[in-house]
Amino acid sequence: DFEIWLDANKHLINDDAVGLFEDSLRCYKNDIDRPAYLLAYQGMMVHIREVIKAGNMPKDFPLEDWKRMQKGLNDINSWDNTCFDAIVRQEKKKDDVVVPAVLCISCDLRKEFEHWRSLRNVCAHYKEYCFVKAHTLTLYAFIIQHLLTITVEGGMMTLLGEFEVFFDPNKTPPNKSWQPLMDKIPVMVRPDQIHTFLQGIRRMIVYRTEKLLLFLHELYQKSKTDVKELVAAYIKGDDDLTEAYISEYPHSVADLLTKDEVYGFAKQQVPYMRNSISVMAALVQTGMMEKENYLELFSNLIDTSYKHNNHIGDLMPEDMVILSNAGFFSIIIQRYLNTDYMTDYSNYNKANYSMPFWTSVFWNMPIDKDFVKAVCEVFGASRKPLALENFIADEYLKDEHIHEKFFEIAEKEGCEIPSSFQEEKDK
Repeated sequence: DFEIWLDANKHLINDDAVGLFEDSLRCYKNDIDRPAYLLAYQGMMVHIREVIKAGNMPKDFPLEDWKRMQKGLNDINSWDNTCFDAIVRQEKKKDDVVVPAVLCISCDLRKEFEHWRSLRNVCAHYKEYCFVKAHTLTLYAFIIQHLLTITVEGGMMTLLGEFEVFFDPNKTPPNKSWQPLMDKIPVMVRPDQIHTFLQGIRRMIVYRTEKLLLFLHELYQKSKTDVKELVAAYIKGDDDLTEAYISEYPHSVADLLTKDEVYGFAKQQVPYMRNSISVMAALVQTGMMEKENYLELFSNLIDTSYKHNNHIGDLMPEDMVILSNAGFFSIIIQRYLNTDYMTDYSNYNKANYSMPFWTSVFWNMPIDKDFVKAVCEVFGASRKPLALENFIADEYLKDEHIHEKFFEIAEKEGCEIPSSFQEEKDK
């Protein structure tokens, strides 16, 4: 909606342009279609004129051409033509020197401006032409999408400078969106500059990892295929960054890993990653992990996490289903959550001192008959890990949904409820 966009971005738009846009909206709402279009077009051109006037002369741009253009932009009679010529001017080669364009926009966008100008002329001079609201709405949509991304040619270094101001907490409020700057990346950064550009961004926020990961994620999601591949290559070029990114966005494994890389990654890196269980679920979901390796890789993750007392992360419900169907949780029961293991002194003592691991296991385990039977058997024995027992009674079973489902299954399967849980059962 153009009105909402205008209200949200007035501080970024030239005041005269804002006035023209507001007048255009008034005409539009009152079904005065031709003035609505003409005022919107004029507002767009006024804003771009001010962008050019405020911009620094691009490197290798002829000084005399720059002075002549600035003079024309200040002339009340010629500024519109001068501004349009600056918009459509493309990069060209002169005496083996590349002379840059005035504005940093794509060739396709330059052609669209030709369309809007042609329609402006038709609107102003050909009364028999049927001009309707759709013409203005289409221009509004174009302005919303592109106007704030248009800058004087400066390319990557100019954009990095703008991001540096954005990431400076002394210059930019924390709630300001970086979206207008993100929208400039496809226009101002060539594909062969992506790596250097990302290095520059990383240096600005080197101590704010979550912000860097979010930046990379949004850039990847919004980019075309060729740039996606370059962003993925940048992430994969640093092992620490790869692990941090996949830990934050587990399902990115399908974009960052090849089938040949999955086994080694799952065995050597996933067990030590934050949110390891979600990453393993994502690897299973991709179909790139061979089923014949499930037992080995699942056991390795479980054993390593237990050995180091690691919290294994938090699963989404759909990921719980994926791992349950693949047999992940059955391995935990077979290896650790059983009386043969837990009644041994050294083992139940180990469990007592491994609560981060066990609490994360319980919160992620599907509540089915195998799990309920195992819990009842382990904690019905005389030897059992008391710290884990207390957690189950005092925290885990306090969750109403878990409490209801656990005891429903226990009753259905004829499980003997451990005495320590009886109070919970009697609720």
